[in-house]
Amino acid sequence: MRAACGLGGYANLKACIENVAKSDVSGSELAYAYRRLGECAEAETRFAEAIESYETAMGLDPNVGVKRRLSRLRKSR
Repeated sequence: MRAACGLGGYANLKACIENVAKSDVSGSELAYAYRRLGECAEAETRFAEAIESYETAMGLDPNVGVKRRLSRLRKSR
């Protein structure tokens, strides 16, 4: 599952998304990027970061598709 993070893993992906967030992208596109960041964090067992990323994604677009994952992670903590 680590391959889902791409080259550089979570930290590199987070830096890329933060740069993209400064540009002119739609909320739903940015929400999807944060969803992928959450999936990457989850794959690397960085559960606090996954929760934070999923919460950010949901704040940008409630229909981004992370509600169940977020709920599951919160319960497991």
